[in-house]
Amino acid sequence: MTDENNIKETIIHDMDVMKVEEKDGNLSNEEAVDPNNFADPTISKKKLKRLAKKEKWNAKKRRRKEENLRRKKGIIDDVENESDANDEDETKVEGQEIVPKEPQQLSERNLQRKQEFLDRLKNGSTILVDCEWEEHLTDKEIKSLIQQLLYCFGANKRAATPAHFVLSGVEPGGKQHSALKKLAGFDDWIGFRCESEPYTSLYEPEQLIYLSSDATEILEEIEKDKVYIIGGIVDRNRLKGSTHQKALSQDIRTVRLPIQEHRSMGTYSSVLTVNHVFTILLEFQATKDWNIALEKGIPQRKH
Repeated sequence: MTDENNIKETIIHDMDVMKVEEKDGNLSNEEAVDPNNFADPTISKKKLKRLAKKEKWNAKKRRRKEENLRRKKGIIDDVENESDANDEDETKVEGQEIVPKEPQQLSERNLQRKQEFLDRLKNGSTILVDCEWEEHLTDKEIKSLIQQLLYCFGANKRAATPAHFVLSGVEPGGKQHSALKKLAGFDDWIGFRCESEPYTSLYEPEQLIYLSSDATEILEEIEKDKVYIIGGIVDRNRLKGSTHQKALSQDIRTVRLPIQEHRSMGTYSSVLTVNHVFTILLEFQATKDWNIALEKGIPQRKH
């Protein structure tokens, strides 16, 4: 009986601890357990152990659930703060350059963060995603492309040396445009422009450089006054060579990333997604080191 009494005392102690947690807000009233339920001397030692184990597991489960809720709440708060930081202050266009508007009533911290980004942006080149391929993309591919563009924006905002991020050929009311408009805060993206016109109408031909894995020339440096074009295509096997042929037909210079010269891709294709190419360009712009840039941008499965 001594062992049974010890077990009962342990359970009663655990229940008291749980009641204290309840007062601290970790347990609801409905989930609180009355230790008197375990005080019945007719309950066997085996059943007491089973009840104790179950109750401890339930308490742990409740605490874990509440921790997850608090963690999610923290993430939501971070997203809301990030959204607040995205209040537009710079997307006025002046001769194709992105220049600041007058600052809105932002918190001092968000205003400082935006100003720091704009200061870094002054040293950046322009990276443009050619979105004139909508008619060749399936709905699933468009959804994937939009997700990749979202990654590009996030990478650009965090970059040591961000780029002027531009989309061209986005048809108003089209599938790409509609999907973009559904993104939270899209209209307030900083360092970004979304244009319906093709890139040939936005920039001089000598400024344009189209990146293509089919090009023979290797990209050796990134120049501030150049515009580096990434084809807005998801399934490059189905449209293999399309971006290269398009650029050649427009008398636009084409280059490829020096992947073969710095990485052994094995049986993997050297064709990368839009956001991977975007990240590589950002990293090389900041570091001037292709090894670092490719290590950062190429997925681990392709190393």
